[in-house]
Amino acid sequence: MMKKNSPEKADKILVIKLCCIGDLVELTPAMRALKTSGAKVHHLCLPGMKAVSGMIPFVSRTIEFEHGFGGLCRTLNRIRAEKYALIINFHRDIKSHVFCALAGGWTAGFSWGAGKMLLRRVFPFRPELHETERYLEITRGLGFSDAGNYTEISVPAAQKTIIRIKEGRKAGLFPGGGKNAGTIMMTKRWPKESFIKTGKLLMKRGYDIYVFGGEMDRENVEAVCGGIGKASAVITGLEDFVYYVSKMDLFIGPDTGPLHLASAAGTKTIGLFGPTSPVNFGARGKHAVNLWKPAECAPCYEPGTVHKREFLNCRDNTCMEQILPEDVIKAVETLEKAGSAEKNG
Repeated sequence: MMKKNSPEKADKILVIKLCCIGDLVELTPAMRALKTSGAKVHHLCLPGMKAVSGMIPFVSRTIEFEHGFGGLCRTLNRIRAEKYALIINFHRDIKSHVFCALAGGWTAGFSWGAGKMLLRRVFPFRPELHETERYLEITRGLGFSDAGNYTEISVPAAQKTIIRIKEGRKAGLFPGGGKNAGTIMMTKRWPKESFIKTGKLLMKRGYDIYVFGGEMDRENVEAVCGGIGKASAVITGLEDFVYYVSKMDLFIGPDTGPLHLASAAGTKTIGLFGPTSPVNFGARGKHAVNLWKPAECAPCYEPGTVHKREFLNCRDNTCMEQILPEDVIKAVETLEKAGSAEKNG
């Protein structure tokens, strides 16, 4: 249990963050802070996010949120039975705040609309901050000490897809993404032609090329592989993706979940940003470079106004087209030099 008004003394904590991949990865520094205090950290998420939650080393137990009224009641009953000393809601909507109020325990989260009256402690939502820093502001405010602001996941063993990975330097490309539960944002994608040229330039630098994607990305993956000529397609589920991307010396992709997974798995990453800003959403792994050459209208996806969904009106992702393959190669050179310095240091 927890001493009165001392949330940092909680022995069992529930974290509510239902989705999506990038958001869960960016939450890992806050989860690390909670775990470092000695508490058991449980995580409530959507069924589709169970695999991601399972790769977060600071989560002791994953609880799946059940849909429908009956599922909601069952989920709520399971949570109430756990008698959590502290429940932290990292969402900012009235429904999740109501859920917290009904779950019992000492509750905390963002101050957002009328829902803020339903939580025991609320913290300002500061849209100018990086997403990771916003989450950490809550854990700091509750008395938990930071244990690093870098993202981190555990690499699982390969499970279903068997792919031969060559020796030597390996670069992964991700030409898909932009699809989440409830949101399709294809403007995040970098042109296939740019990936193809980048792949060819990397081959000249001695890299073997692997083009990653899920089943929904198959068309793009095959087009990029075909354009490069000598590239291997890696079409897998999430856990196998993390396993194979951890074998890469380099990973290049837009601001989607796989970029953040790759970065958190320890792979050197180059993130391509356009409609979103790396100031707010940049990959936070230990070896991450984030490129952004914003158009006048960028960023159109901003934390403070995202609920208005105006970013969905964009039909011209000039902001992504402005990033050139040559820009990416310069970033590759930066990472290579940093790697050489580490070895020689």
